[in-house]
Amino acid sequence: MDALGNLVRFLLLPGQRHDSVGVAPLIEGVAFDALIADKAFDHNWLRAELDERGAAAVIPSTSSRKVAKVPAVAQPWRKRRAVLSKVNAPPLAPLIRRSPLDVYRHSPLATEGCIAAGPCMGALWALGPAYAAAAEMDPRGVGVFMASALLGGLALVWPLGRLSDRLGRRGVIAAVGASGCAVALFAVAFGRADGARLAPLAILYGGAIFSLYPLAVSHGADHLGAEEDMLKVTRGLLLASNVGMAVDLRSPG
Repeated sequence: MDALGNLVRFLLLPGQRHDSVGVAPLIEGVAFDALIADKAFDHNWLRAELDERGAAAVIPSTSSRKVAKVPAVAQPWRKRRAVLSKVNAPPLAPLIRRSPLDVYRHSPLATEGCIAAGPCMGALWALGPAYAAAAEMDPRGVGVFMASALLGGLALVWPLGRLSDRLGRRGVIAAVGASGCAVALFAVAFGRADGARLAPLAILYGGAIFSLYPLAVSHGADHLGAEEDMLKVTRGLLLASNVGMAVDLRSPG
């Protein structure tokens, strides 16, 4: 922007890139007497470039600067807010809001996947320690069993998400759900197995159930339009997961 707050140039950068990366192409071929910027732009190369041009660097020094701090020119620095406030925010288009029922109509598989993920995770938190204790594990073994399930979730969520990006959400969601059921049945068949044998099963089960919810949410997000409120949709899916978690799946007695 110029001194009157008028936009002169702009450059779009990826979210993971620092804003200072775009300074060089923005000031290339532009004549100016001073550059006003905040501490994030306190770089030696930028100050050297401005000195070579004969332009003032109205940039406060960062606390990490190892050489002598360079004071910002006071008067232009005080005027920066007036310049920045000249730019009006772009108008926001109204977003389409969805009720929980609309979320289900929008993506039944996403809602059903979140509902299924709820009792699976709830059963692990509520009954996992009881199952490990019934397998005659000591308190340390119970902790290792539960930690193994969490480790499985941490290790497999990202790879399964990447796999669903390539192969499609539906197939991966179905495979993950079937795998979780198979591992749970296999663990029941093991009966009173020791912790060393149950830990791999806990890793596989944790990887399956902790991946089911994010996969279902991603499937719902895939079908959102640009004008739809993502926050409202994910809130409805979270509610569906909590409803599933509140369901008591234990048999009587």
